Amino acid sequence: MASVIAVDFGFSRAEFREVLRVRAKTSNSRSPFDEIGEADITAHVNWTDLAGALQANGLRVAGFIDQHHFLTGIISELVAAVHPAGP
Repeated sequence: MASVIAVDFGFSRAEFREVLRVRAKTSNSRSPFDEIGEADITAHVNWTDLAGALQANGLRVAGFIDQHHFLTGIISELVAAVHPAGP
């Protein structure tokens, strides 16, 4: 059985606006050339299209989760494994 775990920044098709985002000094920038050497360029994933491509190739999408809940879930499981009787 094949499995794929994808972790990245992104949005559903309904929320998706742009692929690239440029951030400089805690705000969005219009161009990666405005703040050369000072800006971060990041790309976003269209999760709806990725899920469709996976399903078209015979894979089943188990679900989506945002970063906050993914990380707090991992932390909760780790705490439960280390301290089974509670904190």
